[in-house]
Amino acid sequence: MKAAGILLKLLDGIVTLLGAVLFVTALVWSAYSFWDNRQVVTDVREVQRSLRDLRPTADDEEGSGTDFRKLQEANADICAWLTLEGTEIDSAVVQGKDNGTYMHTDPYGKPALGGSIFLDARNSRQFEDAVHVLYGHNVRNEALFADLNKYKDFPFFEGHREGRLLVPGREWKLHVFACLRTREGEKLIFDPEYAAENRSLFLDYAEEHAAVWDREMLKEMRENGEKILTMTTCTDDGDQDARTAVLAWMEAAA
Repeated sequence: MKAAGILLKLLDGIVTLLGAVLFVTALVWSAYSFWDNRQVVTDVREVQRSLRDLRPTADDEEGSGTDFRKLQEANADICAWLTLEGTEIDSAVVQGKDNGTYMHTDPYGKPALGGSIFLDARNSRQFEDAVHVLYGHNVRNEALFADLNKYKDFPFFEGHREGRLLVPGREWKLHVFACLRTREGEKLIFDPEYAAENRSLFLDYAEEHAAVWDREMLKEMRENGEKILTMTTCTDDGDQDARTAVLAWMEAAA
């Protein structure tokens, strides 16, 4: 009996010790995760700030619209500059050899968990296609494409409809006309060639799944065949397979 009592006390001590170890491990992991997330946000913001010093400028001497020489000296894969007015989205756009290249690589070509805003590898880097797809992580604190999730709220949608896309020698005015929730891998959203070939189905899908949309502009998109820019990111509700897509009409600037 005495031996059994000693054994029980020993086991109780071991269980208590294991519980303490697990608690400390969880605490350390939580602290690391918090630090890591903050570091990702900090790194993304520092890269964005440095890139804005290289933002394209008007090339009046050549008359070619926009000058990307400084940006492309930093990385030849930079193909555009995207701005959505009134949001934190004001960044370089890159295009890699495939859609995994810049998932965790910054616009300078350096490894980074936050990645970059990048153009689908199947699209023309000169933005000559009928439908173009951009991807970007939903980084907390409004970095990269996090602000896209705000478009599902009608007041935000109505107040942030305008933007611009600069490419070497050309400028496009952007007019946001829909924000929708979709699933990862949906071909009508994530395959620009398929979306262009099935434009009517693409726009039907957008209207059917839209949280908010401009009915008149969507009707105009059906009739005039103008270029469309689809901007995508993860949703902010924790659903791993859900995606937010914001669609904009690309109007050639005069």
